[in-house]
Parts: sequence; structure tokens; C-alpha cells
Amino acid sequence: MREGHTISTDVLVIGSGLAGMRAAIEARRQDVSVSLVDKTLIGVISNSAFAGGSLRGTAPGIRHRYDDPETHFKETVECGEYLGDQRLAEILAFEAPSRIQELKELGVEPIVLNRERQDEAIKRGLVHWARVGGTGLLLPLLKTAKKMGIKMYPLTVIFDLVKVRNTVVGATGFRITGREPLFFEARSTILATGGAGEIYERNYTTKNTTGSGYAMAYRAGAELIDMELVQFGDPIICEPGLPMWQIVDCKAEKEGVLRNALGEAFLQRHFPSEGLELTKSMVSRAIYKEILEGRGDRGAVFVDFTHVPKEVWDEARGRYLINILRGFDPQRQLIHVAPGALKNVGGVRINEVCETSLNGLYAAGEVSGLVHGAARLGGNALSGCIVFGARAGESAARRALSIEIAKMERGQIDAKREKLSEIMERPASEEGRPKGIKKRVKSIMLKYVGPISNRGNLENAIQALNQVRRERLPKIFARSPRQLRDAIEAVDMIDVAELVARSALFRTESRGCHFRSDYPTRDDENWLRNVMVRMKKGEMELSTQPVVTTRLRPE
Repeated sequence: MREGHTISTDVLVIGSGLAGMRAAIEARRQDVSVSLVDKTLIGVISNSAFAGGSLRGTAPGIRHRYDDPETHFKETVECGEYLGDQRLAEILAFEAPSRIQELKELGVEPIVLNRERQDEAIKRGLVHWARVGGTGLLLPLLKTAKKMGIKMYPLTVIFDLVKVRNTVVGATGFRITGREPLFFEARSTILATGGAGEIYERNYTTKNTTGSGYAMAYRAGAELIDMELVQFGDPIICEPGLPMWQIVDCKAEKEGVLRNALGEAFLQRHFPSEGLELTKSMVSRAIYKEILEGRGDRGAVFVDFTHVPKEVWDEARGRYLINILRGFDPQRQLIHVAPGALKNVGGVRINEVCETSLNGLYAAGEVSGLVHGAARLGGNALSGCIVFGARAGESAARRALSIEIAKMERGQIDAKREKLSEIMERPASEEGRPKGIKKRVKSIMLKYVGPISNRGNLENAIQALNQVRRERLPKIFARSPRQLRDAIEAVDMIDVAELVARSALFRTESRGCHFRSDYPTRDDENWLRNVMVRMKKGEMELSTQPVVTTRLRPE
């Protein structure tokens, strides 16, 4: 690798999804210099950009609207089965209304429902934030960020945080379009890198959701929390040649029937109680159990639309699903579907101002833990990004204004450059091919650490991951910056997969999206506790801490 280039900034934001973009804007509002870095195009390719959900809060014009923040707080805590930090849940519920309304100041335009009487509609709050979603949120924020003078570094992979004693003083990276290392010196650093859906072979997250924030924070010595909590969502399409995407929420989808390879509609067998409202996690477990017990086909089950009348497909979202299927005729053929990883609910431990356990390091969005508890309420992801993204940006900027910038030591710079050079100069081999290593990690997690786990499977996963770490990682190589990105991601994915598997083995109960078939019930007496994990002397150390309960307790 070349000598490299050092960039000094007050606040470094890693990740340009909704949390990262909102953090960068809020930090810049405090009149500090801000650098926004992403390994893809800024503000375009992230889970936030493809979000099909909506904001949740006590504000006009949103789909998930509450009459008061107290109800929002209560539902968040109950959905998370009392495992979240109630101080953070309260901040989310009570701050979301103002943060949602603030989006308009930052260039995001909600849809006015009555355009003929627009002024009156706005005055009465008849605007619709729920239809904004995805790029409708990010692109206006990106435009605002550019106007504010935020420096942007797209196609730049950050692969390690840099510490001086217990303080993060920046990060190291490289451009995918060149061979030049970059060294970012920062007074404050914000992780907004999203989750780790890519550690699973089946997911509906973006390809760059490889858990880099978790891995970098862990290697730097930060505390992570409840990493066992991986939420599986609606079944995803598993047909060769079709996109790995969820079955769209439309009228036709609601009339579809899940069937196993024997043709049986199996949900009622798993949930015989009348009137039981099934969550996404419950449906995912039922599908996974059918597959585990040999009633699947190609590692999947089927969704049957053959009985759904043609006219039902004519509504807008029905036509959208038909377009996704690309010529596959759901009125004649059954569609293979299986559970897909949707969201990591745990993450880097933060407090009310998004500080982590390391000085100078902040986190917001999916990379952070403790906000949602054991399961995330639909709509809270986007609201959480704007609430805690803004908090992270403000607190990181205030710290930056109060200290002198710390310079990286020459030895640290040389060591990071050597790490990249070693991978680039290593001889090529089939065992060291980065994409092959990534594929192996994904298959291990699919096989052993799915919606249902048990001691035997989790121990098998840890053993298999350690074998990859021991036998294949020392051979990993790259011949170009793009392949180097794959190599860095492969290392991160192994670290994160082991964090998830070891944490799942440690929590001997079932709660929220975490389900152990050998411990199938919730255990408030012993496990109303968070699972903590950190690196200590090169080893993964696990422990517990009591849940922060301010007002609501399990009945």
C-alpha cells in the first residue's frame, strides 16, 4: 500500500444511512467540521434508503401514530419484553414527535393529503410522513448536508478504530477506487454503520450490511450488549433468479397460505389457539421448524397464491409484487420462501447521549443496542435513527469543541498500513478467497443460528467459525481494493457471527426474537438481564447486568 493520507476533522461519522446523515447534520449545526464516510455511495445504498416502513410516534400524518408519547413508550417496552433500557425507550417516545416535525426544516417534504386546500391541510396536520420513507427521507437530508459543507468520502472503507489509551482518536480506511490508505484524526467519532444481516445466507438487508461497526467497536474494546437478538421478519423469496426480497404486504399476500413440502397449511398446527395474533418472529419460527423437521423443500417452504382471484392482484401493491416476481406466475406456481434476517436488535452499548464505553466514540441507529429491548416495534427503527442520530451528533460535537485533537502515533499508522499490505501481498489460494470465506460464514449461521437455536447447534456454530478463523483467515488475500473490501468484510463477519452465537448460547431462556428450543420459556427471575460482551486480553468475555427499569415492570 502507498504511504497514505491523514485527514483531520472535529467529528467523524462512519455510515450514511438515516442515523449517520442525521448525526452529521446535527454535529455541523454546532459549527464544527464534519466528515461523513461510507463504503458505498453516500446516502444512497443503505437499509434506510430501502426502508419500506414508516415513522412511529405522537405526530400528525404518520401511520403509527399515538395519542400521547406515554402510550408509545409503554408499547415499546412491552414489545421488547422489558429487556431494553427504559431511559432510552422514554427518550425515543417523547422526543420522536419534535424530531419528526423537524425533518421539514431539513428539507424533507411530507405528502399533503388535501392539495386543493393545502394551507388548511398543513395547519390541521393533514400531512403524511408515512409515505416519505427510504430515499424520500435520505435524499433531502443529503442535499441539506451538502449545503451545510459536510465533507463526504464515498467508496471509502473504514476497517479499524484507532485508540490512544481508552480514547478513540479516529479511524483508518482506504478508498475502493485507489490504493491509498486514509487516516482520519477526529476529536469525536460516531458509528452509524447499521446491522449485520449479511452474516446470514438469507436476509433482506443490503449487501454492505456486514456488521463492520460491531466488529470495529469490539476489537477496540467497547462493550456490546444483547448481540444474540437477531430479528427475522416476513418470509423472503427463495427462488433461483428472483431477488431475495420479502413478500410485499398487499391484499393478495394476506390471502396467501404457507404450505410445507407435503402441501399442508402448517401454521394452525403450531398456533392452534383461536384469535392469536402472530408476530413475524412467531411465523419465522414455525417455518424454520418445518424445515428442521424435514418438511421443507430446498431449505424453504411455500407460499400458495394459486387460489387468489386475478382481480385481487390489480391493486397497486399487488402489481408491485408481480413485478418483483419477474415473470414467475404466482397464480400457477407455489413460491419458495424462508425466514430472512431483518435486524440486529442488540449492538454497541450507549447511554442517553449516545456515548459508548470508550471515550470519544458514539453510536446511533441499528449499530447501537438497548433501545428496543428483545424485539423492535415496527416503525421504531426510522424514528430511533432520527432521535438518536441527532443526539449522537450534538453530543459528539460538544465534546469536539471542548478538547484538542489527538494525533495518531506513527507506530499506529504504520501498523494499520502493514495490515492492509499483508493482505494485498499474500499469495492467492482457494481457501483464502474472501468471497468464499464470507459464503462459509453465511452458511454456518443459516444452519445453526436461525430463528430457533439450541445448545448443540450453537456450539457447532462456534466450532465451525473458529475453524474458519484458524484455517482460512491466515490465508485471506486481495488483488485489488475492491477485493480488499471483501477481505475486511469477511474478517468482520466472522467476529460478528461469533458474537451472536456466543451471546445466544449464554442466554438460557427465550425472549422476544431470541428463541432457544432447549429453554423455550421466558425467565424473568434469572434473565431480566442484559448480556454484555467485550474483548479482554484477546478473548471474548461475556457477563450480565440488570436491565435498567425506570417505571414499567413485567406483570
